[in-house]
Amino acid sequence: MKIKEENILKVFKIYCNVYQEFNKRIEDYKKMEEMIKAWKEVFETIEFDYKKANEDFIKATKKRVAKNKYIPTIAEIVEEMKNIYKSREEKEIETKIMQIWKIEQICDLRSGNLEKTIKNYDKLKEKYNDREIIKQVEEYKKNKNLSFAILATEDILKKIME
Repeated sequence: MKIKEENILKVFKIYCNVYQEFNKRIEDYKKMEEMIKAWKEVFETIEFDYKKANEDFIKATKKRVAKNKYIPTIAEIVEEMKNIYKSREEKEIETKIMQIWKIEQICDLRSGNLEKTIKNYDKLKEKYNDREIIKQVEEYKKNKNLSFAILATEDILKKIME
């Protein structure tokens, strides 16, 4: 995903409101056009392969502006974007683990391989919500007469997908 020009303009607007020296750099329209073009070219060389890249671009800029006395560079913004992305990924994994743990508690399951469990859970989440997954697990256990067995979560989730 590429950073949109409209978001670069939003960042420049933030810079204009916060940094007087930025206003001096782009006093005439031609200088501003050149700067936008340069930023756009640089950001076109960086491939952000996730949906929220443009949103993170604005957030990262605001975070860096709050920390920096001087105008943040593209490198600083990209670094902050990576931090935001990493933080969001960690929170999403943590949330998935908690959801899986709840399912395991209800259905007498245990993850032997958490990475596999998360992959299978992600695939199932495309079709079912957690309540439906629990229903599917219980139905599977009932059909296989496994009511008192503690089963491996990743195997059960895989079998439900079949």
